[in-house]
Amino acid sequence: MALAAAFLLFLLAAPSVFATNYPVVWDLTTNYSSWATRPLIAGDTLTFSYSSGSHNVEVVNKNAYDSCSSSNALQTHTGGTNIITLAEGPTYFICGFPTHCTNGMKLQITARASSSTPSSTNTTGSTPAAGSTGAAGLSSVTPLMFGFPLVLFALTS
Repeated sequence: MALAAAFLLFLLAAPSVFATNYPVVWDLTTNYSSWATRPLIAGDTLTFSYSSGSHNVEVVNKNAYDSCSSSNALQTHTGGTNIITLAEGPTYFICGFPTHCTNGMKLQITARASSSTPSSTNTTGSTPAAGSTGAAGLSSVTPLMFGFPLVLFALTS
């Protein structure tokens, strides 16, 4: 009985820790305009894949996005693969290499508030490259931190 209770607790806690990972091919040939309407949720991740040394990923404010200015980037990611966890609200990405942003290498997304329902089931597993600055936020593991002790308690009761 205790094992069944533990399994039930795990099933109840598990959906809240899953986020969807969206791969982003970061290059000059991709049209990023359709991303503005994707149903993204805070806690989801974007995995940018690109040619290291030929591109980067810069997180910028709306004015810098509109003007393709990387002089005051909020974050700069390099290395060819970066996983970026989305916060609630709009986020703006550009390539900081000369003329890349003005030639269309810019991405605007908006993530809505997270809920206890997983955002999607098509996830792709990916790990950050060495030196990557992208990482999962604490909010994605908090339910697990509370759910796991409950499972252990149920197993030992």
